[in-house]
Formats: sequence, structure tokens, C-alpha cells
Amino acid sequence: MGIINSAMIKKLFYFAILLFHCYSLQAQADSLVKPVENALIWKIEGNGLQYPSYLMGTVHAIPIGNIDTSQKLKNLIISCTRLFTETSDSLFMAGVFLPANDSVKNHLKKRHYKQLKKAIEFYSPNSVETDSIYKMNAVLYRNILLGYKAQVYFTSYEEYLILIANAKNIATDGLETSDDLAPLQKMYGQNAFTYLSNFIDNIDIELELYKRGLKEYAKHNINYLYYSQLRPETQFFTDILDKRNLNWLPKIKTAIKKESCFFAIGAAHLAGNNGLVNLLRKEGFGVTPY
Repeated sequence: MGIINSAMIKKLFYFAILLFHCYSLQAQADSLVKPVENALIWKIEGNGLQYPSYLMGTVHAIPIGNIDTSQKLKNLIISCTRLFTETSDSLFMAGVFLPANDSVKNHLKKRHYKQLKKAIEFYSPNSVETDSIYKMNAVLYRNILLGYKAQVYFTSYEEYLILIANAKNIATDGLETSDDLAPLQKMYGQNAFTYLSNFIDNIDIELELYKRGLKEYAKHNINYLYYSQLRPETQFFTDILDKRNLNWLPKIKTAIKKESCFFAIGAAHLAGNNGLVNLLRKEGFGVTPY
């Protein structure tokens, strides 16, 4: 029998707390909020609209093999005249870089930086420490670390959908810009690299939680994806989800009154009281699983 050391006990305790918190939050939320139907693609119609529009929940960084490459999805996108993603900038470029003279190396302990550097080199073998990939905000290293740990390459779901739109000359747009996202860095503040250090220390657990989320996504369980964001160390996501949804709502309403739109938005934005499905329904639109 192997020896259980203090580090292992700490990780097991951390995992147990996370699981308990996820399940207890979902139970509490279910008693307060009626979950929306589980679906990844929604049709928006009625309320005087001339054309139907569609809302799709995505996972921003996803293993290539998990992307829906069906002709059905492609046809739905090209049936619209405009594709919206969350931001008009690349998700990995929007307001998330450290100052030019700074580096992630300056904010981590040596052992944490060593692990992160291995992950960066997995994704970008020819990069050097002066490159921009070493100057990103802490939150973006999450997917690089997960991909390295799982030994899989993640891709941007939104970028894939944009390629489909571009091939058919479908206009592309964003619901916000990098300037709109700048406050996210302030919300993270000094806790950003503490979060990253804890993430590195608990990468095995984090990978299992990500895999669970991916399985639930495959089941179209957007309610789980919303509630799972309510973990204590990612509490800032709660504000980001609700506040951004409310900011997007007027833009979505304006757009769908003009033309048929396809919105590709992180799946966690769809569920909850202030999720886009409920917000659009409250505005009088018919929003149904497609």
C-alpha cells in the first residue's frame, strides 16, 4: 500500500470540497431557479421578428474531436446573415495581456513557473520568454495547462464557426470589444496569480472537473455548466456571466430585429435567472430548443 502524504491529503480534501460545493450549489439553485431545458442550440422568434435567429452555447477552448462538424450546424449558420461571438476580438487577445515589460515569470514561484513553462512549450515549442504567450493574464493559462496535462490540443470553438461564416461571406461581429473586457483584469486583481498557482498545484483535480464539464456539455446540460461556475475560487465568473448577459441583451435585441443572426456564446451564459434564454423570454421572444 502506498504512503499517503500530506500533499495527497490536501488534494483529496480540496477535491472533496469542490465536489460538495458544486453539488450543494446546484441543489440550492434548483430550489430557487427553474432550470431551462437542456439544449445547446436555441431558436429565437416571435415578438414581431421578421426572421428567426439562433443562439448556440459553446465551450471556448475545446479538444478538436469534440467540435460539432455536422452539415446541419453549418447549414444553420449559413442560413443567417450575421454570426456573433462574444467579442469582436480573438478570445485569446481581448484585454488579457500583461504590460509589455512584465512576464508571468515575475508573478509565480519557481516550481509553478517551471510547470507552466512546460505547458507553454507543449503548445508553442519555438516560443521564447519574451514572446506574448509569456505575458498573458493568468486566466488564459488555464486551458494551456489543461491541454498539456491531458496531452491534447485545444482549439477555439468560435474560431471554427467563424471559418464557416467566412467561407460563405457571412458577416461576423462581436457583442463586445477588448475595451469592454478590460474590467475583467481589475476584477482578478492580485488574486489572479494566486488562482493560477492553486490551479497548477491541483491540476489533476482540475482536469477531472474539466472532463466532467465536457461530458455534461456533450449531454447538452447547460444548467450544470452554469452552476459549476459558482465555485468559490471562480466566484468572479458569476458577476461576469450576469453582468455581461445584461449588457449584451440590448445589442442582441437590436440585431435580431434587423436580420437573422447566429449567436455563438459560452454555454454557461445560457442558463440561470439572468441567462440569455430567460432574459430573452422575459422580453417576449419565443426561445425554444432547436
